[in-house]
Amino acid sequence: MKGEDIKRKLLDAGYTLRKVAVDIGTTPQNFNILMSSADVKSGTLERICHAINKTIDFFYADDELLAPKIDVVGYGKVVSLETYEKKVEECALLKAKIKELTTNQKTENDK
Repeated sequence: MKGEDIKRKLLDAGYTLRKVAVDIGTTPQNFNILMSSADVKSGTLERICHAINKTIDFFYADDELLAPKIDVVGYGKVVSLETYEKKVEECALLKAKIKELTTNQKTENDK
């Protein structure tokens, strides 16, 4: 994986590169050198994952070939685990909204 892709994912997720550098036991300058690589070593990526408390799929979730997959029964296709979790979260939010609306409707009808 390219270092610039790793930096982009970290920044997009709200991490500071300085903090990640310190957390993996290097200086910000050395971290920049590590991230200038076109192919960051897997050991470096593992250290970063430990530092930010994420699994390696955090970096590969957008990669169709490398992202963890889940076969959703009844859905008819295989999707990435991240996509599945987002859909589950969306369903939970919709369910809560429906419950709120029906509760409000019952309250209106009781008046």
